[in-house]
Order: sequence, then C-alpha cells, then structure tokens
Amino acid sequence: MNNSLMEKLMKLDRNKLMEVPTEKIKAKALSRIAGEDVEITVKALSGSLYTELISSASTEKGGMDGSKIYDAHAMIVVKGCVDPNLKDGGLQKYYNAASPKDLAKILFPGGELTKISERIGALSGFGANEDDKEDKKGIDYDDVKNS
Repeated sequence: MNNSLMEKLMKLDRNKLMEVPTEKIKAKALSRIAGEDVEITVKALSGSLYTELISSASTEKGGMDGSKIYDAHAMIVVKGCVDPNLKDGGLQKYYNAASPKDLAKILFPGGELTKISERIGALSGFGANEDDKEDKKGIDYDDVKNS
C-alpha cells in the first residue's frame, strides 16, 4: 500500500464505515390493501450473515435447491426488515404466523418478498448494480492474463 493511500485510510472516519445502510421500500401488497402507501424500512446485512442465508438454499454439490430458495429469501427479509419488526410476537399472533419467516411470506407475498430480499442484498453490497457496470468500462478482458 503506497503512502498516499495509507494516509487517506488513516484520515477516514472509522464510525462511517460501521454505519449500516437503510432504505425505505414501498410494500405493494400492503399498500394495495391499506389503500395508501405503506413503506417498510430495511437494512444491509453483514456479508457473513447474507451469504449464510443464501447458502441455506444450496445443495451438497454447490447448486441451488429450488425448493429452498424462497425460504432463504424470506429469512433475508426477516433479518433485514427493521420496520416492521417481523420477530414481534404480537404481529405474528395477529396474522396467525407460526414464525417470523411465515409472517414475511404473509405480508410480502410471492415475488414481492423476493424483490425486497434483493434490495436488502443490494444494500449489503451483493447483486448487480450501476457501480458494477461502471467498473467494467475501460477494461478489455482479452488483455487480462491469468498467471
């Protein structure tokens, strides 16, 4: 690491690196039923937690088990949803949900749950985004050599 990079790193506010990104997302099914916009708040997950949850849908051979993918998305939503708190016992009881995962499936049906999970993934630094496209500009992969 060169000195100028070291100096830059030493001047960074460490607390800003520890901040957990959050985002408000419109819950489409809840908004439709309520007759007005309903927003939920989600947060980024740590890399280790996110990958652990995603890997819960993998097979022994490293592929993905289609029957477990939706449950993995549901658990990402449970862990990443700040408001409402899907672990709240009263909310689970009101919706007759056996677990936080079941509550996530009730409140965010079908593809909506998957889209929320993907937003949490993006907040956590996973998934394709505009930065990835920018990073690839100017790189000629034919010139990259593996050693």
